Amino acid sequence: MPILSSFDIIFLIGWKYHERQKKAKQKGTAEFSLKNAVSEMNSQEADSVKYGIIIDDGENVTEK
Repeated sequence: MPILSSFDIIFLIGWKYHERQKKAKQKGTAEFSLKNAVSEMNSQEADSVKYGIIIDDGENVTEK
């Protein structure tokens, strides 16, 4: 029996400093939290859909 599923994939990227780039904002100045957005998306969806955050720092992969 086949299992039907769908995925929403959000890609986030970082960058390396270069003198012509704008300076990054200070930590804590964001208008919303990615953690809160993921929690809100999970609360709006049925039990069949779960969102999460996967962090790959090049050495370790963690899920939050």
